[in-house]
Amino acid sequence: MQHYRYRGSRKQRYAPPHSRIITWIFFSVIACIVVAGLAVCLIYPWKASQTQEPETTPVFAPVPAVQTSLEYRTVQYPRDQIARGPLILVNNEHLCEFLEDSSLISVYDKKGTGYKVSDTTVKIQASIIDPFNEMMETFYQFTGYSDVMAASGYRSKEHQTRIFNNNALENGLTQAEKWIARPGGSEHHTGYVIDLSIYTEQGLSLDYDGTGECRWINANCQEYGFVVRYPQDKTELTGIDYEPWHFRYVGKPHAIFMTEQNLCLEEYIEYIKQYPFEKGHLQVTDGDDVTYEIYYVPAQDGFTGVPVPKDKSYEISGNNVDGFIVTVTL
Repeated sequence: MQHYRYRGSRKQRYAPPHSRIITWIFFSVIACIVVAGLAVCLIYPWKASQTQEPETTPVFAPVPAVQTSLEYRTVQYPRDQIARGPLILVNNEHLCEFLEDSSLISVYDKKGTGYKVSDTTVKIQASIIDPFNEMMETFYQFTGYSDVMAASGYRSKEHQTRIFNNNALENGLTQAEKWIARPGGSEHHTGYVIDLSIYTEQGLSLDYDGTGECRWINANCQEYGFVVRYPQDKTELTGIDYEPWHFRYVGKPHAIFMTEQNLCLEEYIEYIKQYPFEKGHLQVTDGDDVTYEIYYVPAQDGFTGVPVPKDKSYEISGNNVDGFIVTVTL
């Protein structure tokens, strides 16, 4: 209903008293909100700077550590041993130490069924031939496909130099660096790597791309201790473009955990430092219900005392950076 009042001969619309009160309350509330907002903007930054500390959130949230109940003894490891073992990180920043190694064997001499080998010069660490043969035998049983070939394994520094230089001459330095590690920075120096290719019954040589029948290998290699070392989404971290044919042995529990958490080796080496011996250990259970306990020991100058369980089997690997990783089978 419209309300009017008269001033002289003119009729004017006006708000009745109760309407003016409501309007006054409305604008008063708005004014209070504005003033409060300005106060928060002025005061909060100062208060925050006085009370808050910088956040130190890790890149990867750790899996809860396990407090172990095992009994331990200490073994002494010289510092140069951080450059030995299946978990050593080798890339263009952390070069291979090229320690004397007599544990390389010819894949051809120890070959299992279900795959081919390019020649007798393909060598790997003796410790990884059994899991590789088991993986390839299971693959063959599942697929009946036998055209996969072990094409490359260990490489000397001189061999890697020839490969890198030839690729750089053919494709340019920038392109070579995307696909080929520099001499000293190649994982092939470790002997823990196998590159796969395809060689058909008709004598055709093809690239291995991890698709088709071969998808099984890329999807299940972690159950045998291998990982696809250069994943498609980790190029910025590894420095190498996607290589679905390049399989690196790191050990079963590590390969399973890396795959489950989507970690490349660069990430995993940093991640595992969240589990030093003194503060609790990482536990991983494989598909056979075998549980492993994993912890990190930083290397010292000279010799490092590495705690190991008294009555459980274990493996010690250097990380080629700054310490040792102990893997205990429970």
